[in-house]
Amino acid sequence: ILMTFSDTDKKYKQLLVDAAQKRKKTYVFDQVTNTYEINQYHFLTDWHPNQKGHQKIAEDVFEYLIKNKIIPCN
Repeated sequence: ILMTFSDTDKKYKQLLVDAAQKRKKTYVFDQVTNTYEINQYHFLTDWHPNQKGHQKIAEDVFEYLIKNKIIPCN
């Protein structure tokens, strides 16, 4: 899974799409919550996701996997 934020520039998203099309079972998930935009999700000193930010990203990816039936959940 190649993932990026929902507001990533279209030309960069296209690079991911192009890369995914060259590989079997490779997906582009472009709806990751932008942790840079929400203060509670990143460190104020360097903008990297903090524990809450990583948790939110994990939740986004998990939801994507289940919704698109990439992993079974029964």
